[in-house]
Amino acid sequence: MPEVQTTIDKFKRRLIGRRIRGFKASWPRQVAPSIPRVHRAVTGRKIDKILRRGKRIILELDDQSCL
Repeated sequence: MPEVQTTIDKFKRRLIGRRIRGFKASWPRQVAPSIPRVHRAVTGRKIDKILRRGKRIILELDDQSCL
């Protein structure tokens, strides 16, 4: 899984401290609870940390929620 860590390292340099301007889902069935709710919840939030759990990349936001 070194490719996951490589991706995270690139994301950290580019994304930490930036605000999310919108949300678009490539796989709508994978979004829970719903695309509109996730869009409202994350739009305008600042990315504080980028973490990994196994193969998953986690964005920790300024309100302590995660994407």
